[in-house]
Amino acid sequence: MKFSNMSVLQPVKKSLSTLGQKYFSSSSCLGADQHFRLVVVGGGSGGCATAAKFSRKLGTGKVAVIDPATMHYYQPMWTLVGGGLKTLEQSGKSMESVLPSSATWIKEKVTGFQPEENYVTTESGDKISYDFLVVAAGLQLR
Repeated sequence: MKFSNMSVLQPVKKSLSTLGQKYFSSSSCLGADQHFRLVVVGGGSGGCATAAKFSRKLGTGKVAVIDPATMHYYQPMWTLVGGGLKTLEQSGKSMESVLPSSATWIKEKVTGFQPEENYVTTESGDKISYDFLVVAAGLQLR
């Protein structure tokens, strides 16, 4: 069965976000046309800290974190891993366990930024609009 208009999903998305439950964007239908007060791109230490601070202030369902990773690695611990004092496994936790429960985790990659129109585009083609944006995508070592 095909829907030409995905507005049928709007009540479902709204009820999930207002209950404070996390849901995972496993298809483009779930994540389509969402709006948040704050969108944080990146779920590393900076992104998690920002999302935690603002989701406490803004409330449940108002903050989204967009990151495709299932594991969060605390990179400052890697110096201890290199020194043999810790293991790589000890530096990682599941992303779900480190993100604030009142924030919405969108498990996708951001492929485009449209700051003039206040939205980002995800790999599946969804548009996530925002009032405020924080880009905390981290570094790429070369």
